[in-house]
Amino acid sequence: MLFDEEVKCLPVKLRKVFYALCAKYNFESGNMPVNEGIEGLLQELKDNGYALYIISNMGLNFHVFSIRMPLFSHFDGALVSCDCSVIKPDRRIFEKA
Repeated sequence: MLFDEEVKCLPVKLRKVFYALCAKYNFESGNMPVNEGIEGLLQELKDNGYALYIISNMGLNFHVFSIRMPLFSHFDGALVSCDCSVIKPDRRIFEKA
């Protein structure tokens, strides 16, 4: 996992929650809930001329996940931590965007 070192810094209780969420949302399968109405909102923003981009702390599986989730078709691009070796909230990832 990309953030193993960072996860090791979490208290044990939070670490367990983090790994449970990773197991629940199998990112490679595209098994992640989407809030009702979000696709309509994204399309409305696009229709009004907004460019939409993602800044994500996901690992390499983001690229597979984004192909499998129709939601991602609304975005114009993405900057993923695994591609630039910087994670949020480090300001450098926002400067790269």
